[in-house]
Amino acid sequence: MDATSEYIRTIMKSVILLIILISGTASALPHSEGEEWRIMQEITLQEISGEDLSDIQILLTPDSDSIDYSLAHTDGADIRFTDENGETLPYWVENWDPSGKTTKIWVRIPSLEADGQSKVRIFYNNPAATDFSDGRSTFYLYEDFDDLVPGETPEGWKVKGYGSFTANETYSVSAPNSGAMTDIGECDALEIRKTFTEQSSLIAELDILPSNISQIVMIKQAESFPWVNASMLRFQAHGILTWSDSMNPPSDHEVMHYTQKWYRIQETLRPDSYDIYVDNVPDVSGAEYLDKPSGFECLHFVGPGSYPGTVYVDNIRIRSYLPEPPEVTYSESVLLNQPDRDKNPTLVVKKVVTYSDAASPNSLSERVHIENLGKGDAHNISISNPFPTGAEVPEGQPCNVPETLRAGESCEIRYGVNITGSKIPEIHPASVVYTDDEGVWYTASSDAGASGRSQNLPGSGFFICITGCIMAFVIRRKL
Repeated sequence: MDATSEYIRTIMKSVILLIILISGTASALPHSEGEEWRIMQEITLQEISGEDLSDIQILLTPDSDSIDYSLAHTDGADIRFTDENGETLPYWVENWDPSGKTTKIWVRIPSLEADGQSKVRIFYNNPAATDFSDGRSTFYLYEDFDDLVPGETPEGWKVKGYGSFTANETYSVSAPNSGAMTDIGECDALEIRKTFTEQSSLIAELDILPSNISQIVMIKQAESFPWVNASMLRFQAHGILTWSDSMNPPSDHEVMHYTQKWYRIQETLRPDSYDIYVDNVPDVSGAEYLDKPSGFECLHFVGPGSYPGTVYVDNIRIRSYLPEPPEVTYSESVLLNQPDRDKNPTLVVKKVVTYSDAASPNSLSERVHIENLGKGDAHNISISNPFPTGAEVPEGQPCNVPETLRAGESCEIRYGVNITGSKIPEIHPASVVYTDDEGVWYTASSDAGASGRSQNLPGSGFFICITGCIMAFVIRRKL
């Protein structure tokens, strides 16, 4: 990179920061709990398929080189996303890994032009922020049943015929609940109507726990009658999983043998063909519709057929299909709302030691005076005050300091210390550690040898008398 390019890059970074500060984007983000975000990074999305994309979900997998995980919450609760104009973008955290190895975040963006770029901003490092991840606002359809009471029917789902569909706590992929389809007959259907008029291609995915009875699950449906223009998976009797590319007439193709366990099913639906994945393995790839759909309107489940029983489903999602995911790059982080260093606390520590007179020859008193001469408050104050060698602090002596010392305030801690003998003990300086409003740590200490020390040694009158006599004798001899 030449000097001109580097200069332009620096100017653009400064302009971005200035725009953010003026617009107040970081403080306007949801669930801030009164605190500010301190880190922002730009994420560049480069469209490479040559198609205009609108209302899509982008999967971000930032590693530890992309963002600084040590500055975010351990569960990622403080991350937020906006577009270039500062509008908050819906997102859902599928997995947050503080090591950056397996993090998956889905972000819904309005548009991405063919061969063009779009900017997304990620904010983090807000100690008070609470989780804003929301699958229902991120995907076209999302249901994990986790906020339902067992026995409650999810909103929008309807059973056409007999049977029931309720939240169930017996089995689930992600605790606490799954959805249980019970006694939905062979000619009955469970459906949720969701019209996607602007999407020509979709991906529908869910987890399913079949039982050892004949069942039918249909996870894609065109806008016509449920049994026409359908591709479906059938969990047949005797543990055989098949797929059908039409129900009129029916045509089954064996996929695999299944057991009673959770399977992840994904169906990619394009205008002319579709793929079916079971546990991320493409069992059906590029199949053509016998009856080409004219659109995607409903999500249907049919089962457990003519046999009594229950089918469990979980983590249902419908999202956009992208011919090729965009290329993703992360910019360097920009610091926001950093603490004003002119408003830092400044603690000054003074230690005064006073030796007792002859009335109490084996004790001394120590006073540690702490004053905040700065312009900010000091928090989490902790004092270290080593006592003279061999000294003992009598029980009941106060050794605590206030947790917060505001600007201009002071405090004093007094100690009464017992000593042995008449030898002058070595005095050690006192020190404190504390933080400012932003959690930055500071230290301060008194002068070595205890500043401001005054000494009245035991028997000092006797020593003064002897000293005076010696000086008088010396002076007289010289005269």
